[in-house]
Amino acid sequence: MKKIFFFFALFCSFALAQGWNGTVMTSINEPNLEKMDLAANASGIHVLIKRTNGNIVYFYLNSSGIVDVNKTYTMEANGDFPNIVASNNIIYALYKTSNNIKGKYSTNGGTSWSNLPYNINTTTNLCNGVDAEYQDQLGVHIVWATRDNYPNFETYYYRLDPSNNQWVEFKNVTDHSLAQFGGRPSVSFSAGRVHVSFNTSYYDDPWVPGNAVTRDRLDGVWQTPQPVVSGSEETVKEKLLVRGNTLFMFYAKWVNVGGLIRNDLLYRTRSVTGTTWSSPSTLAYSIEESGNAFNLTKTTNDNVHLIYYPEYVEPNFGLA
Repeated sequence: MKKIFFFFALFCSFALAQGWNGTVMTSINEPNLEKMDLAANASGIHVLIKRTNGNIVYFYLNSSGIVDVNKTYTMEANGDFPNIVASNNIIYALYKTSNNIKGKYSTNGGTSWSNLPYNINTTTNLCNGVDAEYQDQLGVHIVWATRDNYPNFETYYYRLDPSNNQWVEFKNVTDHSLAQFGGRPSVSFSAGRVHVSFNTSYYDDPWVPGNAVTRDRLDGVWQTPQPVVSGSEETVKEKLLVRGNTLFMFYAKWVNVGGLIRNDLLYRTRSVTGTTWSSPSTLAYSIEESGNAFNLTKTTNDNVHLIYYPEYVEPNFGLA
């Protein structure tokens, strides 16, 4: 049985020092949890999970971590790559099923849901990641990767226009001569910019490491890709997040110590307009080995909320 725990992490504005509030144990019992995403807005905390049987399930928690069972909702019987994003007025739940990316939205805090009128058509090739972020006025930024350049993956981008719920501004992000392939994508944004990361590993298994690369879109024009993590510091998963004028890359570093393999949770930063990344800082050691071992979100007061799955846990302890 996996009970979901939350640690609320506050990254201070200048020194990036870390402060932690107390642990909150929720009433969500998920013995078949495979993937998870979460978002927070004025109405509370919204969690979207994928069970091992393919069910995509939504949970609502208030700011104290109490689950409203009346809002628990199964969105899809056979889906994958759950993503949930929110403004203060609307919540979008997105997931992949077959060769489509589908979505639902709620305008009443998760009480009821409507289908997005259009799906994103993808190839039938293997997918190894979907990520989405909501930006006020501009709507949802979404990226996904499919194995369309065998054995390599290609990463793609779309934006959901909130005025008409149509997908616009399609881009193959991995079409530059310095970054011709990559998957396991992540997306974030800042003023005038969209930030996308991708991983060069071409293996099916999510725990096989690769190099991490980012590429920005500035005022509609895609920029030159930037290498971030490579060589001895290969990574199995990356997640981008912007706080103020700083772009964070959180990642699961692949560590080989005398043949003993583990993943550690680290992050690097740079200015949203810059090209130079900081040295890495470590947040946790020996997290779970797959590429689904952590996720995060940011609240409107610029607090960063990070959740991860330790590799070695007691039977009744799941996510930290």
